Amino acid sequence: MERQTSVSSKQRTPLCDRENGFDDKVVDASVSASDNPVTSCSEVILVNGDQFNIIEKLIKKYQKIIRQSNEMGLQTLEEIMLSFASSGNHTLDTAAVDDSDPRVEVLACQIAESFKLNGYSMFSSLKANYDDEVLSATGLITRAFIFSQNEKMQKMLLFWSKNGCPVGARLLSYASRLAHEAELMGCLKNAMDENSYPKLSYSEMILLKCHTNGFLTFMNGWRKDSLDVNQVDGKLVAKLVEGAFAAYRRFLVLLRDTLCKEADMSVAKLLFSDLMTCCGWEIKRLKLLFYSVFSHLSDLSVGDENIIRLLVDRLSDTDLVSVQFEIGLKKFSIFGEDTENILHLVKISLNWGFVEQQKFWGLMRSELVVSKVQVDRVVQDFFCVGVLDPNVHSIAVGGLLMLSGCCAPTPELVDVVMSLADDPFQDFSATILASWSVSNAPMLFNSLAKCLEKINKKNDHSISSISGGVRVNHSTILKFLNFLDKQRLKSINYLNNTPVNISEIKAKLSEVATAHKNR
Repeated sequence: MERQTSVSSKQRTPLCDRENGFDDKVVDASVSASDNPVTSCSEVILVNGDQFNIIEKLIKKYQKIIRQSNEMGLQTLEEIMLSFASSGNHTLDTAAVDDSDPRVEVLACQIAESFKLNGYSMFSSLKANYDDEVLSATGLITRAFIFSQNEKMQKMLLFWSKNGCPVGARLLSYASRLAHEAELMGCLKNAMDENSYPKLSYSEMILLKCHTNGFLTFMNGWRKDSLDVNQVDGKLVAKLVEGAFAAYRRFLVLLRDTLCKEADMSVAKLLFSDLMTCCGWEIKRLKLLFYSVFSHLSDLSVGDENIIRLLVDRLSDTDLVSVQFEIGLKKFSIFGEDTENILHLVKISLNWGFVEQQKFWGLMRSELVVSKVQVDRVVQDFFCVGVLDPNVHSIAVGGLLMLSGCCAPTPELVDVVMSLADDPFQDFSATILASWSVSNAPMLFNSLAKCLEKINKKNDHSISSISGGVRVNHSTILKFLNFLDKQRLKSINYLNNTPVNISEIKAKLSEVATAHKNR
């Protein structure tokens, strides 16, 4: 589709606004006149007449052209879209973009009908055997909208969306693929990661190359300059990715504002709907789609119960393990650090299927182990929900067991574990304490010492008069002491080389257990 053009005049073209991820400034752009017999859309800018009437005439010509050559039809459509996108709203009469003016929708309909006659549907579902995101009418219009979201472009995409086309899902998929290709090139890595990942050739990144060249074409006023690998600017690519997600977010806001109020549709719900649509397509990059959503649309996705359940429902076990690696390395977050919302998610997940719950807890364990979430509060709150039923709560209790065992035995967490009631999961607390005594004995016994100090603080360490505000499960302590006897541990050095006398701690724990049993 690339062709050489001649420069005929100069035009001031607005750069994408801050919502697109670019700076607010203008650059000189050259408007070209095509040497190709195909009528050039440059005249849309050059002629002072009604732009819509001119574009309508061009589309009628283009309807004939596309029957002769799909490539020539796409070339003409690209010029129409670039003209449509680059002309600011200030160049048009206000009525031209008013909701009551049907001309934008008429043009959108004419474009769709022209390609439909050639067997192509605008914004159709993606299929594995055909790349509809690069050299296609939908791809061209998608790029034009990302580069400029003026009211004409907004209205055009809303028209297709209102007529049943999955516009939002296509924008999301496009932005996700763009981000993935940029990441493969190392453009989205920070300085520490820069040399840790193999960089692929720019020529292998088909969509990224097409998108970058399309942006330069848009900025340079239809002068097509293909960018080679040595010219790739990582900062520019990163901004282009930001701009793609900003454009998608902008579309969601527009769609929400145009929907009926009774629909009660939030931007987050629209994102979920688009994700659902994408999950129904014959594509194999769903994992990458979720990566992008949690990375670039985190405020709309992190901690969202619907998106998290969709994730565990649709991704394979292999993909979910990859997700665990990513969140374990803190490349993105799924649950966030809002402890209250995590408690809500845990309770909501109890109504899911067993397989979904198991996947949920695998992800939860990977993220919370390296997060700032108060795991002690999660554990305590769960065991305070009321009567626990082994037939209903066993997956969640198993998940909490694994999570707690992976966490550091801080004084707060050890305190909570020692205070949990037995029924009906009698060995939960003792098992965690036993696990810590093997995996992190120094920290465990240091925390136990602090807990004992807290218990005995008010009465000069007298075990017989325990502060009423402290609860300890004597059964848990006795089981743990029995385990320690089998291990035959007597002493251990803490991390700061301070010796911890395990026998002394065991004796104090035994006294505490006896005192609490008699209370």
